[in-house]
Amino acid sequence: MKLVLFRRSNFHWASHDQDRFEDAVCEYSVGIAPRYLDGLVRWEKTFSMTFFEFRARLAELTLKNWARLDVDLILMFSDVTDIPQKPNHLIIPVDDDDWFSPRLTEVLRSGGMVAAARWSSIEMGSTASPYKLHYSKMIPTNGYASSWETLEPLTDVEKKVALMWHASADENLRFPKWSNIEDHLSMSIKWPSSSESLKSGDPLLPIAESLYHRLTLAIEDELCTEFCGSLYDAQDLLRDLVSSRISS
Repeated sequence: MKLVLFRRSNFHWASHDQDRFEDAVCEYSVGIAPRYLDGLVRWEKTFSMTFFEFRARLAELTLKNWARLDVDLILMFSDVTDIPQKPNHLIIPVDDDDWFSPRLTEVLRSGGMVAAARWSSIEMGSTASPYKLHYSKMIPTNGYASSWETLEPLTDVEKKVALMWHASADENLRFPKWSNIEDHLSMSIKWPSSSESLKSGDPLLPIAESLYHRLTLAIEDELCTEFCGSLYDAQDLLRDLVSSRISS
């Protein structure tokens, strides 16, 4: 069995190409684009570290997390036609700000080839609580995988929805019976740079400060032990972000 990480975005944050990024937001997030782009303006008024600098550093520490996985291929593209159209391939969609347990690939391989698999995730939202456990009521953003055989009968649009929008991967796309893995094998964090934070209209500095505190609590929790390296890296990034705040 071949394991393929499918990175949903091919945007190179280090390029600082704001026009191209805004075009992409308008294309893929038509309904929320105005609020999202307003969030970018709020970012510029809040931090001297640019949004693109933050996302580039976040992507770097995410790639460091992925490097612990024993995968056969990482696709850095958003085009579903880039996926190997071969049997015995399990495709794992993920964003470039989400992490995995290093045990993920071992667990998937030990279960053998399946039509589709999903697992539990540790999710840090934008609330005051440190984090919540995300089980299978709705599929987490980086908490599922699909075989090529499952995707093949779908139209190109349906394939893209199945891989790009995790909330639609189950009931809308004729997925077969899932293989449920009762283990927390991923972590998802609502960063100050997330679409949720940007479109909320809430001040971004308190979001960053609150997340830093919650990361500290997570580091001290045995449940998050596998993610401690990434959590420490994230604290360094958030510390630099908060330090770059612009005085009013």
